[in-house]
Amino acid sequence: VHVGTIARRTGCPADVDQWEWQCGFYPGMERGQHQGGTAVDFDQARADVEAAWRRILPTLTDADPEMALPA
Repeated sequence: VHVGTIARRTGCPADVDQWEWQCGFYPGMERGQHQGGTAVDFDQARADVEAAWRRILPTLTDADPEMALPA
């Protein structure tokens, strides 16, 4: 399951965060459960995605039809 994306931002001024990230998946998550943001570099974006996933994961259950949780 694809649960996150990290990408370099395009078209933004050089003095703002150059990376953006999204964490969540569809279908299977309700509106508002997805998380995202910006970061100064890839390493920070990756850390932010990992932290977001740690917040999202406990909200998922075996009853979520689109997400196969590992045993």
